[in-house]
Amino acid sequence: MGNVWVFGYGSLMWDNSEFSPQKKMTATLIGAHRSYNKKSTESRGTISRPGLALGTESGGKMQGIALLIDESYVPALDRREGISGYIKITTPTQGVKIMDAGNRPLSPCIVYISNPGHSSYLGHLSLEERAQMAINAGPGRRGTSVDYIKDTLEKSLSLGINDPVLKEMFEEVQRLHTQESHAHTHIFSSAITNVEVYDSPAQYGNRHSIRSTDLIVGLSKEIRDALGISGVWEVDDQVVVSNGRKKVRVKAVQTDARLTRRGPSKADNPANHCWMTRGVREKLNVVLLPGNEWSHRVDYPAFRKKYSTVTIARVT
Repeated sequence: MGNVWVFGYGSLMWDNSEFSPQKKMTATLIGAHRSYNKKSTESRGTISRPGLALGTESGGKMQGIALLIDESYVPALDRREGISGYIKITTPTQGVKIMDAGNRPLSPCIVYISNPGHSSYLGHLSLEERAQMAINAGPGRRGTSVDYIKDTLEKSLSLGINDPVLKEMFEEVQRLHTQESHAHTHIFSSAITNVEVYDSPAQYGNRHSIRSTDLIVGLSKEIRDALGISGVWEVDDQVVVSNGRKKVRVKAVQTDARLTRRGPSKADNPANHCWMTRGVREKLNVVLLPGNEWSHRVDYPAFRKKYSTVTIARVT
């Protein structure tokens, strides 16, 4: 097999080591421009809570990074880019061409452009609607949409690529975050930080079944003491859980004894842990920690999975 050029205008510009590029250079695509116009249901979101991904719209031009790779990597590149939502073209074609810094054509060069006829196309949505989708998105296998938008702007600027489309979306996400924070301002008691997070059991108190959409956390006695809710089995709407960017009001209940005093099933830090329903985890975009798909807590499967830490406080 020979070599082929590939034009990257999103994360492929910097996250490309898996394709062992033989050359990298700044290049310009003529005939299209960037747009956050593609729904992401795997990399930066989920099917139920999709996120955003970069695509293209016809017309104009944009700077990016051209990579020279061995053709044997193209199938893996197709899988990563999720070509069901893109049209894979080899330039020059359809009025699109790639030029190097000396204004010489790079050919052949693969580019993945948006497919306006695909169900993942979001070009009909406003900037605010797309930014809100990114904020509400679930975490995908490559991270969150909000982090993707921030990283894409920062990495692009570090490569000398200043695209107003990237800045515009980043600023809109920041604006909506600020607006949301102001709308949910509370006075909190002392916050408990770095709280371990585990899966929720099927029920709590041996009587109440738990649905995945419920906003419930189970708190250790130490945390309940610190928040001033000891001696109460459950407290509605007085406890707030935060990941540093978002806050969710939850029902707080007593944690399961099996996480505090039952041998290998106990939490890693029994004094500073909680279990959390899927509904809360998705709202906060907490992520599964590496190596915790099946942990040492084998006695009680409900608590096998461990997630990124959170901060817990009580509304006063």
